[in-house]
Amino acid sequence: MRKQTIKAPKLKAFTIIEVIVALLLMAIVMGIAYTVLSLVDKQSASLSSNFGTQQDYRLLQEALLQDANRAKTLYLKEGALCCANDTGTISYLFLDSAIVRQAFDLPADTFHFRIDSLYLGFENFPQDRENGLVDEVSLYIWKNRQSFIIHQEKIYDAQTLWPLGLRF
Repeated sequence: MRKQTIKAPKLKAFTIIEVIVALLLMAIVMGIAYTVLSLVDKQSASLSSNFGTQQDYRLLQEALLQDANRAKTLYLKEGALCCANDTGTISYLFLDSAIVRQAFDLPADTFHFRIDSLYLGFENFPQDRENGLVDEVSLYIWKNRQSFIIHQEKIYDAQTLWPLGLRF
């Protein structure tokens, strides 16, 4: 009589080499994914910072434009540019690292820009006289390695200049 042997069914499984290769490939893919995500995060932070800087610039430019256009006169007082109209005075104080806008009794607005140069003029001449009228403002500012220019001109009417003794 012959002995019958029962063969156990072969289990389908991965070898240790196959598991190690799969883990290595997964580690490489995860490393690449981490590197790409960190680069995207840095780029996103940079874009966000640039957007914030651009927004601050636009707010400053718009505020200065509106205040100058609504003002009856622009003049220099104690180192600040004052925009005066019938309702009150809005002043801009130009510091080395910020521009401070004070409107009436409201809290001050501070724009954090470094000032490269500031030109205040009247009739194409620099204006540095106390209470001297200003009809031109040129401001060169920078922030986060970006530079900006704000240029504003004020056109006075004869009704405003005549009482001040300015002749044409």
